[in-house]
Amino acid sequence: MKSRNGLKTIILLLVALIAVGACNITSFYSTLGNKAQLLISPATVSVPANGSATFSASGGTPPYTFSVTSGPGSIGASTGVYTATATPGPAIVQVKDSQGSAATAVVNPVAYAVTNVSKTGGTLYATGTVNGTFTFKNTGTSNGTQTVSYTIYASPTNTLGAGNVVVTSGTTAFLNGGVTSSPIPFSGSWPSTSGNYYLIASLSSPDSAGASGPTASAFTIAAAVDYAVTTVNFTSVATTAIGTAASGNFQVENNGPDGGTQPVTWDVYANTTPTTAGSPVLLATGSTPALLAGTLSPVISFSGGVWPSTAGYSYLVVSVSVSGDQDLNPANNTMAVFDEALSNTTNNAFGTATSMGITLAPPMSIQVAGNLTATNNFLSFNAGTANTVTFTVTWTTSASVTLNVLNTADTVIATASATGTSLSTTWTLTAPEQNQLTYLQLNTSGTPGVYVMTITVN
Repeated sequence: MKSRNGLKTIILLLVALIAVGACNITSFYSTLGNKAQLLISPATVSVPANGSATFSASGGTPPYTFSVTSGPGSIGASTGVYTATATPGPAIVQVKDSQGSAATAVVNPVAYAVTNVSKTGGTLYATGTVNGTFTFKNTGTSNGTQTVSYTIYASPTNTLGAGNVVVTSGTTAFLNGGVTSSPIPFSGSWPSTSGNYYLIASLSSPDSAGASGPTASAFTIAAAVDYAVTTVNFTSVATTAIGTAASGNFQVENNGPDGGTQPVTWDVYANTTPTTAGSPVLLATGSTPALLAGTLSPVISFSGGVWPSTAGYSYLVVSVSVSGDQDLNPANNTMAVFDEALSNTTNNAFGTATSMGITLAPPMSIQVAGNLTATNNFLSFNAGTANTVTFTVTWTTSASVTLNVLNTADTVIATASATGTSLSTTWTLTAPEQNQLTYLQLNTSGTPGVYVMTITVN
């Protein structure tokens, strides 16, 4: 009976304490070890650069106090409003109640990082196209929710800074935490200045701090040049016969935006056409130093080649090429001189070459040589876009020679005559006469012997 009386005494004491307000239910449960657990919400959160998130607490014993115990950012002690820095990173947010109990949450932002940049294709040229791919990874554990913007740079150094040129830019989809993207293709244009460059990819997203890199290995952008053969002189034109040596000279000009970086290779051919097509015979070859933009080479002489022993090779063709630099206009790398005397040694009159099959482009010059008959020696060519054409005719024995320029309707549109051993005249074209077939007629009295006619268009 003693123990029952003791239990009765305790119960009566509790009833008395509650009645006088000395104890409440919460403190009662605390006394018994059944206090509600302190919790913080959300337990994890992604916060972008300079962004914010609000944490709340429950359980424990209010009031609550919030703090950042690790990592960047700040938080209102009583409000629970967390603010990220301009460079967000993982952080620990803690809440404590009035009894000193604690709970923590993790700020783990999306963290994008470029993992690879690569170029595809061959030689790179100034202002030319560059193609490639890049990959990136969300190195955080939080899933991305915002579109990712990217910019690809060509940089003279392996870090972003002065001299960067934007190759291209675009957008791509966000990534979940820990995921690496598939290769993302890009295409753009290289800078207009040649030299060594690196490719760098830079990323940005509202839910991630900006990220750059890595850099691709260095790439050399070739110089953009425009080499053109501007003049060709066949110095042996008056005397060259089939099977004899050929000599002459020419000049090359760089009309491109960049100075060349590589030597210019040249070849001189005999051919049946005014191009390098078909089966040209190589007469001479060599090289000349690279040219600065807008400059003309010195006169380049050639000799030693033997004209083919087969009739029909009536064109002297000069062609230039360059490797390592980009030639923007290969079409003007070739120029031809016509010598009808080399295709017919028995009767070198104009009548044996009624058409040279060539269009003259300023400032091109061609030469024709042979023997004149008395009248109606005809030759035709296309004056192209020339504004003026200068005709210079010389011959070996004093005689009277008349030169007529005719259009396709056989109307004389220009004429000149001279007695002695030379004749020179300039024909000024009108618009309808450009890009039209033009006929030359030479009539002579006396015995002029071997003639040489030079036709220069400007």
